[in-house]
Amino acid sequence: MIYEYDVFISHASEDKDSFVRPLAKELRKKGYGVWYDEFSLTLGDSLRCSIDKGLGNSQYGIVVLSPNFLEKQWPQKELDGLAAREIEGRKVILPIWHNILYEDIIKYSPTLADKLAVSTSKGLDYVVREIVKVIEPSQLLSNQVDLKSQNISLTFSNQFAPPEILSSDAWILLDNELFLTELVETKVDQSLIVEIIFSDSKQEAFLRNLQPGQYQKKLVSYAYQNDAAIMQVESVLSKSTRGETIFIITLKRYQQEQGNSLMEIVSFNNYSAEEIAELRARFILLNELPSDNQKASRYSMLHNFIKGFNNIQPEKCVFIDLWTKLKKEPQLFLIHARLAAVYYLKMTFTVEHILELKFALTGSNSLSVQFRGQRKQFYVNRQPAIIEVKGSCVLET
Repeated sequence: MIYEYDVFISHASEDKDSFVRPLAKELRKKGYGVWYDEFSLTLGDSLRCSIDKGLGNSQYGIVVLSPNFLEKQWPQKELDGLAAREIEGRKVILPIWHNILYEDIIKYSPTLADKLAVSTSKGLDYVVREIVKVIEPSQLLSNQVDLKSQNISLTFSNQFAPPEILSSDAWILLDNELFLTELVETKVDQSLIVEIIFSDSKQEAFLRNLQPGQYQKKLVSYAYQNDAAIMQVESVLSKSTRGETIFIITLKRYQQEQGNSLMEIVSFNNYSAEEIAELRARFILLNELPSDNQKASRYSMLHNFIKGFNNIQPEKCVFIDLWTKLKKEPQLFLIHARLAAVYYLKMTFTVEHILELKFALTGSNSLSVQFRGQRKQFYVNRQPAIIEVKGSCVLET
């Protein structure tokens, strides 16, 4: 089963400030999909329906057990929902003890007390590491490599699937730097308000350097979810709450840098415009180019058509260098790779709309890709073409 979230966090609201909110933010910074009410509920949502959806679409349920939790009726209902999923024999509940003793847990639920838990008394970093050990499939993949080197056969149970993503969630790519956002809001004039959390001093410096000068505003490449553009930075502000600083950046699409799509209706050497676009998608996503079975001049020209004629041309598959940099953080690699793919697919006019873009790591050096996108409608009497690509990109030889 493919889950929308890695974890669902069940907790009492009184524990948000002391532990739960920092836990949720730390897991998101590491690239995991987290269902947490402050992230996942928006104005007007049905509380019960949203929570039921979160419970059903999360691989694991983190339960923050505390005196406040035991007094609440609603968190207990969430716990019941998670416990019902464990009837199938698969571990779902990940208990965390917060300001509570074993004696209190066993009075509440002997079954729950019997589960191995981690205590917040050991610190947030320790708790996060213990959670990652359970939800990070890459740990199992590395174990598989070690066992194979010793000629030991290892078969994974069905509950462990290769790391994969269908969406980049709240992450944003600015000039190939990956950031976690608190908010992305489109204004009436189509400008964007982006609230960004930075993870280290390098990211903080990058964001501060975006501040517009007196006579010139900076341009940045931008990708978020299924959208991409060249953006002009209108303003950079910051605010601090409880010692945590958030940058508030206003962006506006810079039309002069969006390129020209007129070449996208041109065919070449028996390749239609749609076929050339598909070849470009395969180059971007799979690092594939047609074989050299024609005259050198025509082959070179075909490559030019595949790479495109606008301001942004992919010279090589971006995943290769990215994997070298992030192979030890596979979740972040998948998020970064997906956003980079969105950027090149849209900015090269390969497609106008991304309908599906799914990445999964298979084995130790292969990226499985499933893509479907809609081309721009150039003629009113013709439906826009749909481009589909399925295959694998070898990340290292």
